[in-house]
Amino acid sequence: MAVRKFKKKVKGFFKSKNQTGSPQGSTSSLPRLSSSTNNPVTRPESSGGGTLSPPAQITRPASAPPEAAPTIAQPASLPEPGQGPTTTSSLPSPVPEPTSTSVDSTPIFADNGPQQSASSPGSTNPLDPGSDPYAPVSSCPPPSQSTSNRKPPESGSTIADGAWKSLTAFAGVVSKGASLFGPLKEVIDVFARFVEATDAAIAGQPGYDTVKAELEALFTDLIKLFPENSPPTMTNSMKSLCGAIRNELELISMRQGGSIRRQDEAQDLIDVFDCYKRIQGHLKRLKMNVDLSIWKTLDDHVTETKLNKISPVPSAWYDSAQASTVGRRECTPETREQVLSDLKAWRKDKSGGKIFYLNGMAGTGKTTISNTLCGSLHLEHGLGASFFCTRQLPECRNVNLIFPSIAYQLARFSHPFRAALSQALEEDPNAHTRTLRAQFERMILGPLRKVEASLPANVVVVIDALDECEDAGGVGQILQVLLEHASSQPIKYFVSSRPETEIRRWIGGMESQLILHELGKKIVKEDIEKYLRAELKTMSLSEHQLSTLVERAGVLFIYAATVERLDDILGLQSEATTDQYDQVDALYGAILSSAFNKPTLKPRDKDRMRLILDTVVCAQEPLTVDALAGLLSLKDARVVRVALEPLWSILHISRSGLVSTLHASFPDYMLDASRSMTHGCKAQIHHQKLAGLCFDRIKRNEHQFNVCELESSYIFDDEVPDLAERVKKAIPLDLSSKVVA
Repeated sequence: MAVRKFKKKVKGFFKSKNQTGSPQGSTSSLPRLSSSTNNPVTRPESSGGGTLSPPAQITRPASAPPEAAPTIAQPASLPEPGQGPTTTSSLPSPVPEPTSTSVDSTPIFADNGPQQSASSPGSTNPLDPGSDPYAPVSSCPPPSQSTSNRKPPESGSTIADGAWKSLTAFAGVVSKGASLFGPLKEVIDVFARFVEATDAAIAGQPGYDTVKAELEALFTDLIKLFPENSPPTMTNSMKSLCGAIRNELELISMRQGGSIRRQDEAQDLIDVFDCYKRIQGHLKRLKMNVDLSIWKTLDDHVTETKLNKISPVPSAWYDSAQASTVGRRECTPETREQVLSDLKAWRKDKSGGKIFYLNGMAGTGKTTISNTLCGSLHLEHGLGASFFCTRQLPECRNVNLIFPSIAYQLARFSHPFRAALSQALEEDPNAHTRTLRAQFERMILGPLRKVEASLPANVVVVIDALDECEDAGGVGQILQVLLEHASSQPIKYFVSSRPETEIRRWIGGMESQLILHELGKKIVKEDIEKYLRAELKTMSLSEHQLSTLVERAGVLFIYAATVERLDDILGLQSEATTDQYDQVDALYGAILSSAFNKPTLKPRDKDRMRLILDTVVCAQEPLTVDALAGLLSLKDARVVRVALEPLWSILHISRSGLVSTLHASFPDYMLDASRSMTHGCKAQIHHQKLAGLCFDRIKRNEHQFNVCELESSYIFDDEVPDLAERVKKAIPLDLSSKVVA
């Protein structure tokens, strides 16, 4: 009877929220989610969001012994971000996994405690720039406002009885500063009403008195930390923690008011109590972000001076004023969906790699994907820092400015990190001038480890286009230190680049890697078609013309983006204007300059690279690495591979060893002297050289006549049973290829 009464009361709470009057008289509620993907739940209009995805699956943490309760004075004792808070010895251990209704195989909870999920209730699409994960979930009036439309608390309500005085008082504090504490006010309002509906029913749970007392103590401390005359600033770290509390409330809303049913309804009591404990953990982290006395922060002016001294590069940030100047943009809607989905899964995965490396050849849209990711993380308050490298801006191609800029942005993201970084700069004011390893360890790794317990889960740092930096050795050092310390950091890193030699040295063993140009050709073409339809919607193009553009673009988004060449591509003009190829030419020119102008490159090696590159451009069909070695009289295939390494951004080497240009526009560039200038290939001269090499190769063949050693020339080919094997053995690819026209 008690359980059924509790169930009815909780369901009544979630239903009654729709009847609660807001100050404007509108209705709003905590969204109710369904376990069916065919029944999405619309977010209230006041939230500014779209529809909420249903949860993937509900699982419960495995049984584990209770741990000692953490204290704020020892922040390192708090659990990892995204995990449930540790509990006192008087609290019950997590129960074994119950039978649950599953929508798919993605768990919401990991074995080490509850955590947020890509499909957890209340989560918005993290890669949808239009969604707002911190839109209002409820417009419940604060204690100081009229509640004439609201049902009075039932007899025995602990809120009405004043048993949660600190919670009520703190709700009033944040309500007064609603414009400053929007996300916090919303979740505290809903939590207060949640307590009102459930507190009396779970009062008998083991450990209840302890959790309630600790929560009330937390609210008492928070009241002191939110003085009216000098309120704290809501950082993105704090907003992210508010989102975590909101997710907890939406999760319990779905469980109690949704369509998932349990055989054992007594489990509901434990679920609600567990929700109390998890929210307690998030509030502890919130307090640690506000209570800077824990971190012994120095004077704000002194700290600000220190931060500005480390030479951050604002022009390299994702939303800088220079972003539009260098042409950064977000993905066209409904394109790159698979890549963005993979990124979303990686961000939510607690057990996967801490570094996601996006590897793609020139012009495949890596920066656009990075920019889209940053936009989504920014909306979720999960973007710790970003650095977009580019050759167009001198400060953005200086590898020594990357780590100081990241440290500076993390200090803006989190007050505790700011305090820890200030202490590090007090010990070494010139940390930003040290080696890359020392920069990272003193300004990022050290402070992160000190404040790890205060950080929200799933904070991401984005570093785009590392290959654009001038110092290739420095780029390798950045990857080296990131990989060495990846597992010991509480944040994740997203890194993108072209497959340059120094970069490939460090990425071979990474767990999470995506090679853009090896995505299914069909998917890439579909994305480019969607992109072109959106960009050229004002033009009256036939389907044939659009299809021509898609075919010519291949896997290069940069080619599709250069729409000024449209008339020439479609054959509507007899001559191309000089500026039609500027964007593609600049890209190819920069890659070739970087490859051939390295100080350490010997003249002999440069000549070999030029010979191989011109051969790939002029050959009438793709050649394998072995065929190139044989045709060009090189020692072996290894020599060819070494020579090709600096050119991987423009040449594609398949797993079978076949070498080809990434895109048809590259041979066009190389064979047009007015475009490629000193990098160009003199086709007539090189074809003559290839003809001579072909004759030399024929002379080196063991048999000059009857190379397949056939018994008689009178026997038809189809009468020779092993003819294919004989041809393969006697005529290697470099001898049979159509090399010259």
